[in-house]
Amino acid sequence: MVFYAQSGLTCIAVLMLTVYYFIYTRVSSQANAKKKIWVPPKAKPALPFGLGPKAEEVKASDYEETTYEDHEIKQLKEAAQGVLMSVGIAIFMSFKFKVHVSLLMQAVMLPLNAFDAMVMKKYLLGKVKEKDGDGLYEELDFKPTDEKLAKLKQVKKALKQRLMKAAGEAEGGGDAAASTTATTATATTTTGAVESKAPEVEEEPADDAPSSSPSADSSSAPSSAAAADKKRLATAIGASAPSSSSKNTVSEPAPGSEDFGNID
Repeated sequence: MVFYAQSGLTCIAVLMLTVYYFIYTRVSSQANAKKKIWVPPKAKPALPFGLGPKAEEVKASDYEETTYEDHEIKQLKEAAQGVLMSVGIAIFMSFKFKVHVSLLMQAVMLPLNAFDAMVMKKYLLGKVKEKDGDGLYEELDFKPTDEKLAKLKQVKKALKQRLMKAAGEAEGGGDAAASTTATTATATTTTGAVESKAPEVEEEPADDAPSSSPSADSSSAPSSAAAADKKRLATAIGASAPSSSSKNTVSEPAPGSEDFGNID
């Protein structure tokens, strides 16, 4: 098992060196190989999460004058030396100290570190510039001075703020459109629910207008019956009660009808 791990790491190292040699042959054939550029120094390693002292600002005197060809060949040499050093240390620890974990670690880390290199991204992935428009190596095509660097820093800061503001406005516009759509849908749903729950109210007909609906006929029927009952009751009372003239008048016999008894 250890032999397979050692063989695998050796094959990966040979593959990476072959890729570096392929890129080396492409460097000299590029159109701007001899173009003069100024590249900043490598960033110093810093502690994560903002710990430790703040990184020093790069000055104009720290930039190195070179060409694309020389700078990329230098990076390829450093990458090849890193591969040979890492593989040599891992194999030495495996044979001498019987520590085989480094074989697996280097087999995974070597390809990942290789594709993080800008020269690999340029010739294998076709990347030319960063997202913010800077070159892959943060190079400048003019001789830097402190004043130019300060002005360039201000321009980059203003451009970054404008990009962030445009992105925020675009995101806010999308949220506003979504909220407007949601509000419209909610209002439509609420209106439909209210209309479905609202009771139907019938309009009352005018007094002078004849009612032709069945409900009007049914409502007028009890009123007619009550009026008829009242009329019959009044008639009955009038028939049973004696009039005032009949109380004050004494009934007298008709003339010639008096009874004088029998006269013998």
